[in-house]
Parts: sequence; structure tokens; C-alpha cells
Amino acid sequence: LKVISKDTFSYMSLEFLNLSFNQLEFIQKDLFKNSQNLIALDLSFNQINFIETNSFNNLTNLKYLYFKSTSLLHLNTLGYLDSIKNIYININIFNSLK
Repeated sequence: LKVISKDTFSYMSLEFLNLSFNQLEFIQKDLFKNSQNLIALDLSFNQINFIETNSFNNLTNLKYLYFKSTSLLHLNTLGYLDSIKNIYININIFNSLK
């Protein structure tokens, strides 16, 4: 799996979403637009090198975010995750976190 279209999760009421071990290269801004019930999101072991700004804005219940072993150098899109408890970012080489 390399690309996920923006409407893929539009009609699902997911709480846990595991997208790990794919070939995702980027996260689009509105990919999780209707995923307010999501509690845990795992994007680990992908080739993600870019996340659009505000990609996680609608994830108001997200508590666990996994970014283990991705290709990200910058992680600057986490400003609106008020409910977050844990972010797993091990096995990465970041230049900046904001």
C-alpha cells in the first residue's frame, strides 16, 4: 500500500487503525478528516517522508500515535493533539520535532 485516498476512512467509525508495514510515503491533510473516534493510529515501518500540515487536526480522541521506523526527518504537525498520551517515535532520525 503506497497511497491512501482521502475518502478511504470517511464512512468508518474506527477506534484503532494499523497501517504499519506498508509503503506509505506521505500523509494527506484530510486523510483522517472523519476519524474523530480514532484512539490509536500506527504508521510505523512505512517510508513516510512528508506529513501535510494539520493532518491530525480532527483526531480529537487520539491517545496513541506510532511512528516507529519511518523516513521522517521533521515532525511538525502535532500541535492539535490535545488528548494524546503517548507518541512512539523510536528508530527515526529527526532533524526537528514541533
